This record gives sequence, C-alpha cells and structure tokens, in this order.
Amino acid sequence: MIHLYLVRHTSVAAPAGTCYGQTDVALAVTFSAEAEVVRNTIKGIPFDAVYSSPLSRCTKLAERCGFADCPTDARLMEMHFGDWENRRWSDIGDPHLQRWFDAWATERATNGESFADVCHRASDFINSQSWDGEDVRMLLFTHAGFIRALWVALGMRSPEEAFAQQVNYGAVVKVVLDERSSPANSLED
Repeated sequence: MIHLYLVRHTSVAAPAGTCYGQTDVALAVTFSAEAEVVRNTIKGIPFDAVYSSPLSRCTKLAERCGFADCPTDARLMEMHFGDWENRRWSDIGDPHLQRWFDAWATERATNGESFADVCHRASDFINSQSWDGEDVRMLLFTHAGFIRALWVALGMRSPEEAFAQQVNYGAVVKVVLDERSSPANSLED
C-alpha cells in the first residue's frame, strides 16, 4: 500500500480576500503554534520520502517538522493565478474573471493556470514516483489546491466534490492507495 500524507501549510499573513496562489506570502504570527500541532501529528511516522512545494510557507513548515533538507518540487505548488496574483478578488477588474468563476475547473486564469492544469501536475508528480516496497509512506508539504487536485487526479472525487471538502491550514490529509495505478485525469485540457 502507498500512504500519502498531504500537509497543507499553516495560516498566512495575506489579507482576507487576497488571491495569493503562487505568491510567496508571509506566514501568520501563529506559525509556531500551528507548526507544533503538525509536527506532533506526523511525529513517529517513518517516511520513505518527503517533498515540499518550493514556496516558503511550505518549506518553513517542513523545516519546523524536521525535514529541512527535503527536496522541493514545483509540481506541488498552488494554482498559479497569473495576472490576478497577490490582488484582492474584489479589486480584479479583468473581464475574464467571470468566465473563470463560471468554469473554474477548466478555464485558465489570465496568464495563469486552470484547476485542470493543477490536476495534471498532481498526476505527473504521482506517476513520476517509484514505489519500492510493499508499504510506502510519502509526506508532502503542499497547498489546499494541490490536495484537491490530487483527489481528482486519483479519481477519488469530482472537482466539485473536491472543492466542497474543507482543507484547513495545517491539516494533515492521509490518502491510501491499494495498488499502483495511473491516476485518472477526469478534466479536459
């Protein structure tokens, strides 16, 4: 069996309503306390591999949890919102924004990605791994969007179901795969 432990980064210091996606935003002042909860949740689990998104909100959490030297992988990053990055949603005057809201699963943000693109990245990451051994445990420090995309890529949820599922800051989500199979891509390009 493959045991994936997906850790969403802790709270950020970005103002509420900010579209921060791949912007490298600062962590909230509650970081130490939140990181301690994550560290205690995964403490004692023998991981065969650990990876982190390269964004500092993930690498700092990985470091605080004892994995300062883990490799980073850009495929674990949050959705790239292109021209909308680091702007308040209410301040985005792009006429394309409504089309994106209407078809968020497949429509790309202006000069950015779609949720389908993130699902393809998640699928590519999983397919690139070698699963040696009968009981493999992998830890990923990542983002809510990537976690939801992985559920979709693995055929575990539809895009709508994935977004209906709350993924809190500092959450540790466990996914168990019974057999090695190619993730299903349920979204169109």
